[in-house]
Amino acid sequence: MFNYNHLYYFYVTAKLGGVSNAAKYLHISQPSLSSQLKVFENSIDQKLFEKKGRKLQLTPEGERAFAYSKKMFDIANEFAESLRAPSEKQSQRIRIGVTDQVERPFIADLLSPLIREQKRGIEKTFFRQFRTV
Repeated sequence: MFNYNHLYYFYVTAKLGGVSNAAKYLHISQPSLSSQLKVFENSIDQKLFEKKGRKLQLTPEGERAFAYSKKMFDIANEFAESLRAPSEKQSQRIRIGVTDQVERPFIADLLSPLIREQKRGIEKTFFRQFRTV
């Protein structure tokens, strides 16, 4: 098994394109980050980066590792956001009652923006209540 901090260091380094930018972002020294990346590569027994001149380039194994780590950290960020603002992610229920005296085309024009809105997670239930005489 590997250390998830090392995985994060790898992810940031690959995402930012090099050790220098990643070290600045992570607030650690370049030698320390390079050392941690080596430890990570040794722990998974794969070479993830190769030098091309002065630049680092992902190996095919590095590309695969980056794709998986990106998914993991995207999901982790989504999870963290849902914990920070749970009420924004929850669905809302809106009930609108309309009398029979209001014409249907008017109601359709009035409610069409709400009906089209699918992305916000708003639960919509439409019904018609009959009057009893």
